[in-house]
Amino acid sequence: MLRKLTMAVGFFCAISASANAVEAQGVHDLCIQLSGGGGYVVLRAPKIQLNCCPLDAAEVNNCVPLNGFESAKSFSLGGMVTGTGCVDSQGNSFIYHYVYHNQYGLERWFQGYFETGVCRFPLGHGEGTVGGHKGILGDCRGTAISSPPGTAGTFPAQAVLWFCNEDVPGGVQPH
Repeated sequence: MLRKLTMAVGFFCAISASANAVEAQGVHDLCIQLSGGGGYVVLRAPKIQLNCCPLDAAEVNNCVPLNGFESAKSFSLGGMVTGTGCVDSQGNSFIYHYVYHNQYGLERWFQGYFETGVCRFPLGHGEGTVGGHKGILGDCRGTAISSPPGTAGTFPAQAVLWFCNEDVPGGVQPH
């Protein structure tokens, strides 16, 4: 059963959420899925918990470290992610920089995969869907390196940001 909640937590002001969403007053995880395939990452209990609108002055013009994991609920290579999240000085956007590395390889494609990028999500508008997940849409640019064969390249992507609540997986094997 889906219900509409006006949420005032995390990094944006309004989102449609399922009934199993974490209550606005609680600590939540933040999930991000980029277009182009692959799994989504779960940023565990971010330090900025926005209560908007208007935004709390301490959360605007602020940056925090973000750490997380690749969800076991999606295509997963058991990867980990670390990065930084910032809310701009006007409280209009969330900027996310990340570094990702896999634990498990895809034998026919690659053993090692490294990705870094930056995404910008407008706050309070721009809702849409990527990879079956609904949330705030953003634009990203990244660089990926795989080995073998040792290819590298840059990519543009669309991304979606939503609230989630997931446990850190144990014993994850690639899907």
